[in-house]
Amino acid sequence: MNNDYTNFCKISKCWILDYQPTFNNLIYPKSYYLKLMNLIKYKNIPMNIMFVGLSGFGKFMFLKCILKYCYNIDMIKFKQHNTIQQIIYYESIYIIDFIFTKKSSFNDIFEFIKQTNKRNIIQFNNIPKLIILKNIDSLSNDNICKILTIIKTHKTLFIVLSKKNINTYLPFFNTIRLRKLSEKELKTSINKLLKSKKIEIKETNLTFKKIYKTYENTFFNMRNTILWVQFTLNNQNSTNKIMMPIKNKIVASLLNYILCDTTKMSANKELNTFEQIYNKIILLYGCGVDNLEIIKYSVKMLLSNKIIDNDKKSEIVNLSNNFNLDYINVERDIFPLKTFFFSLMILFK
Repeated sequence: MNNDYTNFCKISKCWILDYQPTFNNLIYPKSYYLKLMNLIKYKNIPMNIMFVGLSGFGKFMFLKCILKYCYNIDMIKFKQHNTIQQIIYYESIYIIDFIFTKKSSFNDIFEFIKQTNKRNIIQFNNIPKLIILKNIDSLSNDNICKILTIIKTHKTLFIVLSKKNINTYLPFFNTIRLRKLSEKELKTSINKLLKSKKIEIKETNLTFKKIYKTYENTFFNMRNTILWVQFTLNNQNSTNKIMMPIKNKIVASLLNYILCDTTKMSANKELNTFEQIYNKIILLYGCGVDNLEIIKYSVKMLLSNKIIDNDKKSEIVNLSNNFNLDYINVERDIFPLKTFFFSLMILFK
């Protein structure tokens, strides 16, 4: 087997999407999360925890590690809530993401949190009643304070993920502030990552200076830095130059679901297709792609597809041109984006 093919196999899967973090496989230095490990050393969550750190600093990654370490729970076990789109759950654990929340839907979420807090839940497998609040800093101060009134009752465990300190919450939480890595720490982390992929940096066109410069340029976003590292490796020789950037690959995967014929599917399979589209959008958000970029990539790929006839291509252009661009420019408002893709699904039925 030739070396180009072997290297291709090492880096063809998206490392970020393929990664299932645990405390045993973290590439971060142990000093970075020692406080957290001390807090949960008895494999339970003894008190409310607030993670504070910028995008790509590892807030959600450490949450996954906690759930795996304390309760042996993977994210794949979580399901979408029946009526509130911003909530996913597994048994008595609820994850609420406020980044997609409009003012009109906050009241429903607040009422859900209030009722869940009041409810007595029979514990299975020592899983507590736990509410996880992602991107709470995107709420208004008034709404942040509303949720605090529930937290103060001490009837439910809370984990909060925030880009900035929520000062009113500090007395009620053990706060873990995530910081940027030093140049030495980043070098150690990238070395661990490449070693796990059986890649030697000396055999690539990368240098640690280049990687740290990218880390600085992405505002110390580790996730985007790793995406850049993998993309650079993908394109370092003639064999790999034909590969798409990681973000484009996710869009292509999303479009596969758009183009499939749902008329012959069972109701469950059709629902699964919708869920896959939603999940791909979330993955793109996780990679730092905004709504307008997702539309641009999607339309470009569809128009370059030789199988799609010219009439449909004209309708695709009309759909994108007629779309409310002021609305779609809201950085991560998922609702109009889902509408756009469902319109495409109808077009291809």
